Amino acid sequence: MREQLWMPSVLGGCTTALSQFLNHGVRLPERREKEGEREAPPSSGLVSFCNKSEAKFVPDFSNVLKRIRRLVRGVIHTAKGIVSCLEDQGEKFRSAFITLTYRPGVEWSPKHIASLLDHYRKWCLRRRVEFRYVWVLELTQAGRPHYHIVAFLPLGITPPLPDKQGWWPHGMTQAKWARSPVGYLAKYASKGTDTSRGELPKGARLWGSGGVSKTVRVQVRWACAPSWVRFLSGDPSEPVRKRTSAKDGDSWWEFPARGIACASPYEFDVSFGVVRWKGWSSWDVAFFDPVHGFDEVR
Repeated sequence: MREQLWMPSVLGGCTTALSQFLNHGVRLPERREKEGEREAPPSSGLVSFCNKSEAKFVPDFSNVLKRIRRLVRGVIHTAKGIVSCLEDQGEKFRSAFITLTYRPGVEWSPKHIASLLDHYRKWCLRRRVEFRYVWVLELTQAGRPHYHIVAFLPLGITPPLPDKQGWWPHGMTQAKWARSPVGYLAKYASKGTDTSRGELPKGARLWGSGGVSKTVRVQVRWACAPSWVRFLSGDPSEPVRKRTSAKDGDSWWEFPARGIACASPYEFDVSFGVVRWKGWSSWDVAFFDPVHGFDEVR
């Protein structure tokens, strides 16, 4: 059970955005009843701030589709942010598109990409340039993982091929200059939605980045947040973050600048395979001191 924090007497008056969301927030599509099918009864003791809407779907307990949606949004916003920062600083740059593949018989490991990026980072450091990059993990038609990297480099800087340099001894590499780096990443990020190629390796990250400014990181975190979080915020430059309670495993989304933390207004009914809009109760919204943070209140 969640620990109840200080709450105002009128929950809907906490912020204008939250009040609007409670009154006419995002609704899931109405479920179409088949002939002879009865509507699922509401959960016992559940009190909602608005009428419930239901959507029948097949639950994805592995969260693969959710991760892929975050992948597409995160990759595109990160690449756009890097390009925007470089253009604002007046730096002349070009983008290297690098593909890393595995040869037969080599098993994937998360340390492979980390080691390669470390080689690139040190190589750029010796030349006194910052290594800015975004990478994406993808499965081949045969279900084998491989990587795509877009590196944003100053004019006149050309890194060596990883396999020729000995940085990628696991297979082959290809590299070329990309005219539209954001378009390349969007293309390969979208291909990640094809789950028919097999399952991703256990513990694999779908994408990553480096050399990104704090402003861009804030915008990317906002873009990867759930739609209801983005609705409440309304400002892509507002810092948001997710916290999971070590005590009961409940997840909260914090708005540090406002001193508000909210739990998800949706619930999943395992018995009927239905996602329900339930709104917020007094247990689902908390206020805290922005200076000390949410942990101090709890």
